[in-house]
Amino acid sequence: MNASANSESASVIVEKVDVIKNGEIMKTVNPGSATYVETLKENVTGAGYYRIEVTSYDSSSGRRYYAWSNPVFFEAS
Repeated sequence: MNASANSESASVIVEKVDVIKNGEIMKTVNPGSATYVETLKENVTGAGYYRIEVTSYDSSSGRRYYAWSNPVFFEAS
C-alpha cells in the first residue's frame, strides 16, 4: 500500500500521518516536511479497510489543518 501526503504551500508542513487499519492506528509518522511518501508492506488476510489521517501546520497563519482519506476496502483469500 502506498501512503502519501503533500502540502500545496511552502509554509505548510505535514506534522502527523496516521495509517489506520480496521479502526486501529497501525502506524504514526511525524514527517515534519512538506511531503510524505511511503510504501507499507503487510501480509493481508481476511477483510477490512485502510485509511489515512493527516495533520498539517501552516507557519504563516499558525493554523492546523486536518485531512482524511475515504476507506480503501480489501478482501484477501
